[in-house]
Order: sequence, then C-alpha cells, then structure tokens
Amino acid sequence: MLKKLKFHPGVWIIFFVILSILGTLVVRGNKYCELVGEYNSYDYKKCFIGSDEYNVKNNQFEAIGEDPKLIFDFTKIDNTGVSGIVLKLKDEIKLSDVQVYYGFDGQNYSEATSRQFSKGKSKNIEITSLQKFQFLRIDIDTDFEITGLEISKDVTVKKVSNIENYILVFVCSLIIAFLLSLINNINDFITRIIKVINLYCGKIKKKKWLIMGTVFLVVIEFVAVVIFEKLMSSGHEHINEPRLLSVFGMIFVVSVSVLYRKYILKYIHLYFLVILMVIGSVHIIATPPITGTSFDDEIHYSRSAYVSWLCSGEFSNADYMIQNYYGALYEREVYSFEGRSEWVKDINGRYDSYGNGVLITDVKSGNEFSWCYVAYVPTAMALAIGRGLGLSFTYTFMLGKFANLLLYGIMFAISIYLIKSKGKILLALIGLIPTSVFMACSYSYDWWLIGCAVLGYSIFFSTLQQGKTFSVKKYLLITGILVLGILTKAVYFPLLLPMMVLKKDKYQNSKLCRMITVFAIIFLISTFITPILFGTKEGDSRGGEGIDAMGQVSFILTNPLQYSKILLNFIKTYISLEEAHKYLTYMAYLGQLQYTRMCILILGVAGVIDNRKNLVKDKCYKIRKIIFFFSAFATVVLVATALYVSYTPVGHHTINGCQPRYLLPMFFPLIYYFGDIGLDVSNQIKNSFTNIAICIMSLIFLYGTYTQLAIFY
Repeated sequence: MLKKLKFHPGVWIIFFVILSILGTLVVRGNKYCELVGEYNSYDYKKCFIGSDEYNVKNNQFEAIGEDPKLIFDFTKIDNTGVSGIVLKLKDEIKLSDVQVYYGFDGQNYSEATSRQFSKGKSKNIEITSLQKFQFLRIDIDTDFEITGLEISKDVTVKKVSNIENYILVFVCSLIIAFLLSLINNINDFITRIIKVINLYCGKIKKKKWLIMGTVFLVVIEFVAVVIFEKLMSSGHEHINEPRLLSVFGMIFVVSVSVLYRKYILKYIHLYFLVILMVIGSVHIIATPPITGTSFDDEIHYSRSAYVSWLCSGEFSNADYMIQNYYGALYEREVYSFEGRSEWVKDINGRYDSYGNGVLITDVKSGNEFSWCYVAYVPTAMALAIGRGLGLSFTYTFMLGKFANLLLYGIMFAISIYLIKSKGKILLALIGLIPTSVFMACSYSYDWWLIGCAVLGYSIFFSTLQQGKTFSVKKYLLITGILVLGILTKAVYFPLLLPMMVLKKDKYQNSKLCRMITVFAIIFLISTFITPILFGTKEGDSRGGEGIDAMGQVSFILTNPLQYSKILLNFIKTYISLEEAHKYLTYMAYLGQLQYTRMCILILGVAGVIDNRKNLVKDKCYKIRKIIFFFSAFATVVLVATALYVSYTPVGHHTINGCQPRYLLPMFFPLIYYFGDIGLDVSNQIKNSFTNIAICIMSLIFLYGTYTQLAIFY
C-alpha cells in the first residue's frame, strides 16, 4: 500500500498556501482583544438595592420564582457608573443560569443590550462593558451565596497574543497539505481543473472581440444607469444605490442574454452562475445589513457567528445587538437612506469602538450543538475571514451572505455541468426560483438543503444517463452529499430511498450500497428522534400557547384517524398551486413578489421540453418513479407532522408553521421524473427557451428587489 503512495509537490504547495492563508485569517478574525481593568473590593450591600423572587437569608439567596432578579445601583460608588464587576459566590453555579441587563441610563433595561453567558461553571460572575453602566440587573435562576464584590471604574482594551495559534495553523497546514499531496485522486482532480481552465482560456483568446465587447457594453450600461439615477435623484441629497443596482442588473441580464444567445445552452452552467451572482449581489447590497429580512435569520446569524468564533460562545457587541434589533424592519426604519446610514454608523461603532479593527468580545451567548450546524460552516468561515481582513461589521455581515450565495451557485453550476442529456435547463431554472435565490442571499440553511439535494440527485441521474454502474465510492459520495444537506432537516430522509431501487447489476456491490443507505437513514432518524425522546417536552415556544410535544405525540397515537384527516386536509391545501406564490415568489418579511404564474409556466414548460426521446432508461425507471412519489409524499407527511408536534397546540384542527418553501428541495427530482413525456425538442428551441426563461426569472427577482427595497431608500 505504501509503495503506491507518491508525493506530488505541486499539490502540497497549493494546499499549504491555501490552508495557511485561510487559517491565518480565521485566527486573526477571532478573539484578539479583551477588556481589563483594576478591580477593588467593595461590600456588595453598599450598592445592592433589592431583589425579587428570592428568599434571602444573610448572604444566601434561594430562587423561588420563574424570573428572580437582583438590582444593583453603582451611582452610590461613582455618579458616572462603573465599567466592570466581579460578583463572587461561595459555590460554583452554571453560567447558563445567569442573564445580565445593563442600565446605561438609569433603570432602562433592554433585551438588545442584555448578556447571556455561555456554558460552564464558575464561582465568579464577571461583567464588563466599554460603556459605563449605572445600574445592573442580574437574573440568576438557581440558589447561591454571595461572598464578595469587586468593581472596576474603568476598563481598557488589551490585545491578546495569538502567536501560538498562528504557529499551530502553520504546522497543521504543513501536515494536512503533505497528507493530501500523497493522494493520487486529488492530484488527478487538480490536473483536470487546470486543463479545463486552459481550455476555456484558449476559447476566450479566440473570441477576444466578444469579451472586449462584453466589457465595453457593461461599462456603457453602468455609465448610462448612473446618469439615469442622477437625473432621477436630482433635488435629493443622495443617490438611490439599490435602485441604481437593480436597474443595472436588469439591463445586464438582458444584454448578456442577447449577446451570448447562441452559446446559452452549451455553457449554461457558466451562464447560470454569472446571472445568479449578479442578481444575488444586487439583492445583498440593496438589503439593509440587519436581521429580520428572512425567516428566523436572527437565529441563523446567531448560530453562524457562534461557529465563526470557533464555538467559544463569545460574540462581539455588534453580533449580539444585530440579533435583537431586527424588529425595526417592520416599521421600515432602516429601509430609508437616513435610517440605514444611522444604523450602519451605530452598529459599526459598537463593533469597532476604538478604530483600527479592535474587536471586543465581552458578550457571550449559550448556543447548543446541533447537527444542522454543518450548514453554517461556510458562512462562519466567511465571517471569520471578514474580521481577519479588518472589514467593518456591516461588510463582514454581507460577506457571510455572499458566501452562502456563492456556494449555492457553485453547487447548482456543478450539478448542471454533470447532467448530460436531460435536466440542465430544469436545474438552471429551479436554481433561479426567486424564493430560493432569496434564501441563498440570507442567513438560513434552506439554500444548503436545496443545493445538496440537487447536487446529490444530479450525480445519481448523470450516472444513470450514461449507463454506468455505481461504484461504492460514488455511492458513498452521493449518500454523503444528501446526508450533509438533510442534516439541517432530518425529516427529509425519505429522499434517500430512490437510490436503493436499482437492479443489482447497476451496483458494483449491491448489498454494501443498500446497507450504506439504510445506515444513513437510521443515522438521520436518530438525529431528530433522540431529542424528542430525551429532550424537552414543551416544543417550539414560537408556536404560541398550548405547545406540548409529548402531549401532541400522545394525541396522534391515540387518535390516528382524526389526525389522518387533519393531515390530509392540510396537505391538500399545502401542495396546491394556489399556494405556489408562497414557495416561488415569496421574500419572507420583505414581502410577496409578483408574476408567480409566470414562474409556474416556465417550470412546467421546462419539465416537458428538457427531455430526449432516446434517453437511456433502465427497467427500474418506472418503479423508481413510483418510489420517488411515495418518498416525496412521505417527506411532506413527516415535515408536516414534525411541525404539528413541535409548533402546533395539542389537538389543533390544522398544522401551524409548515412553510411552503419546505417543498423546494424536492422540486428537481419531482419535475425530472414527472415532466418526462418522451417529447423530443430541437436544441435551437431549447436554447431560445432557456435564454428567455432564465432572463424572465432573473428579472422577476430583480424587480422584486426594486419594489420591496429600492423604492424605500
């Protein structure tokens, strides 16, 4: 075995440079400052002014209510307030039981400036802030005894040396790069990529006039739009940048579609990626840098930031504030130029109080690990790299969204490239569904699930289209990609079932491949069954009152016919085309877009004409079609049931919280199978349809960005 290993110096250099740069940026983007001060001991009773829901005896406090609290007044020590305290206790307590509310200006406490500690135990509760606080409310949900109090009137920023982390990154990069350089497949893959790049470069050289014409056209377009925007904004103090970008994006999409109309179908994967990045970038820049624009994006950002800080539980002040300020979007406070400028100045000021990229991590948050965190890794890396590059908070915040958009685009572009005879057009159009693009431009994990589902099925369909057998390696790759995506919402595990319905001669090792699927399904089921069996009984509190997960499970088991009726009535409405606007052209809290029927028509036509009469079909094709139908139906049932258990009051007549966008991961295989009517359409018609359809889908999204964001700027 060792004799087969061969060292590839080129691979070693490439990976060493990449890993070193990324590692250095991630280390630099993590905690490299802390708040320090000179602390002096005080009698805590001098500034302690009261408590609530505690039995107090001497210095012992027994929590007796649901919301116990201590109140301290530090104006008795210093009129201007203090910057740091250390509350000393006799015994260790869980830090997750502690919540702190700052009173910067009297006893005006706010969730936006509160502090939740991370996991762990300690005898000391240390609380610091760059801004002096006069009052402090400390909620400790357990019994404790105070032994002392230390106070610092001023704290300063002290840089923490990270030299050992840089050395660790260098050594790890060296070792990992060396191990990767011994793998022949990686060397072959890189060689293939270099050949493809050289091939495309050669084609570009032959068509210099086309490239130069494109650049010239883009420049002319941008200049024309800038002049147009200045005329539109005459009499105003600012240019409406979101409107400028939206109009430019529309003109760019139309121009490229016309200029490259003959090459669209041949290079559809590249065309898709370029168009997606343009329209997605316009949307990201036009959207205010704040949470509250997409579904639960304050939660998704919190988790992404948590991972970006290497799961230390520490956040910057700006990270914590942006999770708690999203309500302002409902009043459109930050849509306008003035509101957005004020917000950007405020949030960047909190992030970089001293300038020069000083990062303060004095706010902590207790996040619990979940398998869905795998979807946050790309976003987290972008956030850490943004901090490492010294970008402002708002630019770093947007960089996280760009990372999501880029990876989503790459997964779809690779999928389009891999599909050989049927599905290319369909994939490009599914990837441009306005709601899907919107989710890819947001903090979420829907884009991850959609992208992984599409990529896994593309490899699967591509192999079948070419009449090849599934090696164990390829089968593991397909299953692994699907599992990585489904980990975000494990109830999608039935999507793995069609992989098993192939003739034995389609597998190199049928038993092993099918066992891989079985183990993958068992693993996915365990990720959501375990929390139900051993976790909380309450369910998701966002569903309102009456949420009881175990009570709901008991209701389903004791009333199966009644629940079946509730479920089927819900699904009948849920999958109806009348609800299509909620999963095709819906931008969450930004609003509903127009032209849903146009999207339905385009996807329907694409499913029909993106076919070939002589498409290779094995004998299990029809069986697989039926199996997928039941897999998709089972997935919808599981998704709905999961929301009924965790989000709906016990015995309720319908299912709450089941978002129509949950259907999107099933779109590609669903339309691929059921749009197949054996129609054979010429490439010329396909090319023209693809060009027009992609153009229309992109314009619908850009027009939505204009109507939901730009007009309010």
